[in-house]
Amino acid sequence: MSNLADDMTMEKSVAGLAAFADGVLEAANINPTTGLATDYLNHYNEIIMLIEMVPEMPDVIEDCMAWEPASYQEHFARSVFSERDLAIAAFEATSPQIRDAFNALKGEIDDMILDAQAMLAGVQPGDALDPAMMFELTTLLSARIRPSIDRVSGLIHGLDMPEADSATVAAAAAQNTVDALFS
Repeated sequence: MSNLADDMTMEKSVAGLAAFADGVLEAANINPTTGLATDYLNHYNEIIMLIEMVPEMPDVIEDCMAWEPASYQEHFARSVFSERDLAIAAFEATSPQIRDAFNALKGEIDDMILDAQAMLAGVQPGDALDPAMMFELTTLLSARIRPSIDRVSGLIHGLDMPEADSATVAAAAAQNTVDALFS
């Protein structure tokens, strides 16, 4: 993966996304280059917040245990996001490389959150929390889950894209520069 922050001009470089009218994706807070919306991160931010509350409010463990992994499409299908259908359509139109990279990162995060749930599984409301378990849980959150969520955010924003799409975006940016010189 490469950092394309300077190269990207937010062109719809992925062929499938070109079918969307100019400005439609941006207006819906969907990245026009990746076809991904940051709203998906709410799926993780909610569970992270709940897990962080456990030491002070052990009764939220029940809510933590109720969390389940959800695909991008599942998340938006049950979301109150006003442009949920557009978010699903853009995801399905984006390149397989971006979808695969997104799903791989998502799978890693899902597994880590399921690990956190396993740590909490035996704790009952009113039980004293094991300090060693809480240390392990907070380490999992800070050292592994949060950086992975940051990577997904980078992918959503087109800052950390698969190499195949990096080349496509870089070529589109170069062509736009040449076109601007001759117009």
